[in-house]
Amino acid sequence: RDNDIAAFTEWRGRKPKSEFETGFGMFYHAALLSGVLSPKTEDFLLDYYLSKPDGMFYIYDKPLNKPPIVFASRSASRYLAAIEVLSRYGRAKDKLAFVIDWLTANQDENGQWNFGEKAKDGIYFPLSDRWDKTARLADSTYRVSKVFSALSLSQPEDA
Repeated sequence: RDNDIAAFTEWRGRKPKSEFETGFGMFYHAALLSGVLSPKTEDFLLDYYLSKPDGMFYIYDKPLNKPPIVFASRSASRYLAAIEVLSRYGRAKDKLAFVIDWLTANQDENGQWNFGEKAKDGIYFPLSDRWDKTARLADSTYRVSKVFSALSLSQPEDA
């Protein structure tokens, strides 16, 4: 961190105003590097994001290696947003198997997912024009299905 701040100060002629200006581990880094790293570097990058105590800056501020306990929450939706970014990496299938377990454990008896009423944030939800229970189930299930697809996995048989 100190080296990063020193390099930024030398480059810009001033100290960084926020973590947004320095540091590695925010959404933009992960979003932009997908598809350009070697498998070994991808492994390091995914391990870094998964073990980072403050998650993925700008999206989720808790460790990504521990899914939220409460699934029907805005926190779980934001967690999934960070996982959606990481799932674009070729090495993600192995690294994110625990997320698939978490998602599968939170699938309802009808093979759907529900992030709950509080997940409506105007960013990730709603995907549809309304946020009633039917639309919420469809939106939630669609997002989870996209993660399964990104990780080249079929959905659990109940879905």
